[in-house]
Amino acid sequence: MQCDEDSNLCWCVDSAGARVTDKTGEDPKCDYLVWVHLIQIDFSFKAAFIFLKGKEEALCRFVTNRTLAAQLALHFAVKACVILNITVQEFTREISLKISRNSIKETVDIATVAYYIEQELKNKFSLSLDDRNLEIDKDSIHVLFFDNEPPRFNMKTISPGFAAIIIALAIVTGIAVLVSNFKNFC
Repeated sequence: MQCDEDSNLCWCVDSAGARVTDKTGEDPKCDYLVWVHLIQIDFSFKAAFIFLKGKEEALCRFVTNRTLAAQLALHFAVKACVILNITVQEFTREISLKISRNSIKETVDIATVAYYIEQELKNKFSLSLDDRNLEIDKDSIHVLFFDNEPPRFNMKTISPGFAAIIIALAIVTGIAVLVSNFKNFC
């Protein structure tokens, strides 16, 4: 549970520290810790696409043959089996790294590992392909956390202004569909 002393609001968090309940002035009833079971880290390289053109297979082999997983596992002192999957999007420079928590008894905190991997990617991590270092585009790094259960947000606490915007967009979309169907009918 985390609280903001200025507003006297409290909320429950998951094992990565992400909020999973509404902010409330009452006790949010955090009966148990929600564990993050999967983390996905997406990033891409700064390298010109011309340099990578024709080398997609070499990049895929380097990344997916566990070389990158072994390098990360050695650097962060985690088992390579924690790094579940590494994929390269075909014909792009985008890499997707999935880290999984294999069991509840496992001592590895994958949220902490993901944090350090993200910091490493932002600061100094690079890969070498054909004697050329591939730098990571810092703006392309995205970290996604997947919990064992969905967040427990109450839709009643949605602000009236936000609800009005959603309703207005639904009405405009409905009118646009009716007008386009009417034009196609005539």
